[in-house]
Amino acid sequence: GLMILHKRATLERDGLATAFPFEDQAGDLLNRFRPRGALAVPLRLRGDGSRLLVVNTHANAESGDQLFDLSRLLSGAGISSIPSTSVHRKTQLQQLFLEASRLAEARGARALLCGDLNSSPEL
Repeated sequence: GLMILHKRATLERDGLATAFPFEDQAGDLLNRFRPRGALAVPLRLRGDGSRLLVVNTHANAESGDQLFDLSRLLSGAGISSIPSTSVHRKTQLQQLFLEASRLAEARGARALLCGDLNSSPEL
């Protein structure tokens, strides 16, 4: 599951949390049992009243093809610790960026994205 923790002395909740599933759940067999998505929490800085939307996620790590490549596993190569390109992860992150921008703009807030993106900076 996803959660967002904050210091109450610094931030206060500024509305209800929103959770949304990713439209693309392909690429990871386990997504059928625990769909991936994001959690967005609107917060307000106590000091100056600035609005902030914190969004937490956990995107796909590897595509199903990579996880179940038996020849790679049997050869001893295993699974790389550096995520390789995944069209499903890319789709999930594109949805995340668009949805976070939409939600933040609707609230007049800045967006802060965090979580396990399972991606290199290049996406």
